[in-house]
This record gives sequence, structure tokens and C-alpha cells, in this order.
Amino acid sequence: MKMEYLNEFVLVVRHGGFNRAARNLFVSQSTLSDHMRAMELELGFDLFKRERKAMELTPAGVRFLRYAQSILCTYDEAREACADIARKRAPLKINEVDSHFLPYEQLRSQMGLEVEFVTLRENDFPLDGLIAGTIDVAFMVDYTLSPEESAKAEEAGVVGMFSSYCKAALLVSDESPLARKDVVGARDLERVRVVLTDPAFYDVWASVIKSSLGEGTQVRVILTPELKSDAELLPSSLGDDVYICDADTIHDHFDGKAGVRIFEDIEGREIRIPMCVAYRKDSEDERILALVDRLCPGGGKD
Repeated sequence: MKMEYLNEFVLVVRHGGFNRAARNLFVSQSTLSDHMRAMELELGFDLFKRERKAMELTPAGVRFLRYAQSILCTYDEAREACADIARKRAPLKINEVDSHFLPYEQLRSQMGLEVEFVTLRENDFPLDGLIAGTIDVAFMVDYTLSPEESAKAEEAGVVGMFSSYCKAALLVSDESPLARKDVVGARDLERVRVVLTDPAFYDVWASVIKSSLGEGTQVRVILTPELKSDAELLPSSLGDDVYICDADTIHDHFDGKAGVRIFEDIEGREIRIPMCVAYRKDSEDERILALVDRLCPGGGKD
């Protein structure tokens, strides 16, 4: 039996006849009458006394009305309850990030947000995972600073918004002339080479590093493809080169180690890495927009 017919039956009774009910349902009276006749045939008994002009229910129709209303109420409750489950059926997928980058516990407590952190394939930039549909939201260094990545994102229908700055640090070997300085200035970095360990993200990181050091600071960014991660970086291998990464990572790997110095500012200005949140324009998940609004207040740099 169609739920549509049950609803129409209840409305016929509430409106006191087929004519008014048909107008409210935006169907013809003959169509509505056909629906009621089909339901009666399925039930095996009459719901209406048709020998009179005024609409009147049979005794069976009176009893059935109670059940019909109960069924409709139960259906509405079930649909709403299951819709809630369906809306919560899958957590948002975000690329795996360190907790100091993304305050997940705070978001979960304040927004009731459930997140699944996805480990992307080696050499996959979070933007690539977003375009491929592996993740729903990407949290990463600000790719919009790279013209090449920006063009790729725009073509794929991806929106990127600045979210925050991540505190960064500069690592130098004791062999570097910079290690003998109390304060590193922009001029000290003229023609200095900055080491990158990941060739897959060269364009993005090169742009981000130059941005984090400030306009006017002229550095050269080079690749060291023999190193797979910052954990493999040895101070002795730096020579006069420098390494820049988020401050937490550098301190985790190099605090207390001999042969290095760590600087967290340039002439008193904190070194900061711009971060962004990206999502697909065609996403219809309201949780994504809520997350972006929370992580990107104002949608611009401060």
C-alpha cells in the first residue's frame, strides 16, 4: 500500500470530502477517488459510504482512520530518525595532520564533528587527494601561493581559503656562519640555500618558504632527494645551507642535539607558515562549510 494513498485518505476525512481534499492536494477529484477505490480493493472492504452525497465513513473506515494516522506518524518518526543516522553515517575525511596543526578535539567538542584522518599515498599532496575524492577536506600549507597549484585547483573546482599561521623555525648547522649570530636578519639570508626533502611538493614549499621569510628576503630553494623526511636530515649534511619547517617538528627532531642552532624569528619577526583549508565547490555537505567557517574566520590573512 502506498503511503501517498494513506495520507490522501486522512486528508479526505479532515477536509470533509473529496472536493476540498483534491484542491489541497493539487489533484483532480476523479484521481483522488480512483486512489481511494484502489486502496479499498487492496484492503478488501469499503472505507466510504458512497450512497450519500455527504462524505461518511463506514464503521470499518472509522476504525481504519485511527490506524492510518498512527502509521503515518510512525512513518514520519522513522524517516526523521533514520535521516539523522544517515547524516551521521560517515565522518568527514581529512588528510592526516599533526594535532598542533588542526585542533580536532576542540572542533569535536564544540561542533560535534567526527573526523576520519586519511593517510595519503607517498608523494601525494593533500590537494591531489581532495581532487581525487580520497578526502573531503584538505588542511595543508597554503597552496594558493603557488601559481601552478592554484591553476590546478581552480580547474578541478577546488576552493582554498587561508586559515591560520603555523609557527616555523630555521635550522642551521654549527658549520654555518649563521650559527655564530645572535640574531638572524634578512640580509644574512641573501643567497642562502634552503633545503627541501620532498621533490613532490617543491613548487608549493618553495613558494611557502619564501612567503614565510618575508618579502624582500632572497633565498634559493634546493632539493635533497636522497632524504625522504626531516627525520633523516643530519646537521652535518647541511653545511652552510638551512632547513625550514614547522617549529614543533624541528624541536621534536633536533632539540638537545649537538651541532645545530634553531632560530624562530628573523630580526624579531616570527617565522610563520601560512596554512589553508580546501574543499570542492560541488560539495553539498553542510558540515564542510561549517568546518571552513570555523577554521577560516573572515577568510583572509590577519
